[in-house]
Amino acid sequence: MKRKLLYLTTVLLFSVGFINAQTKVWDFGNDRTNWPLDATGVSANKVVDLLGLFPGASSGNFGKLIQVHLVLFLEMHILRELGFN
Repeated sequence: MKRKLLYLTTVLLFSVGFINAQTKVWDFGNDRTNWPLDATGVSANKVVDLLGLFPGASSGNFGKLIQVHLVLFLEMHILRELGFN
C-alpha cells in the first residue's frame, strides 16, 4: 500500500511540476491586427490567432468584436470586448 501511494505521489508531483497548461494569451483590446472591430461576427468555422470560433446553427453574430467603454472597480477600463450572441 505504501509503495502504491509513493508511486501515485511521484506521478502527481511530476505532472504538476513538468506539464504546462496553456500559455497563449488573446488580447482583444490591443491586438488590432488579429482582432479588428467587427460587428457582424462569424457565421462559419474560423480560427483566429490559434483561437477556434465555431458558431452553432442558431448563432447569428457569434464572435463579434465591438467597441465598449466600461469603467470597473479599481479604475479598470475595458475598451473592446468579444461578444457571444
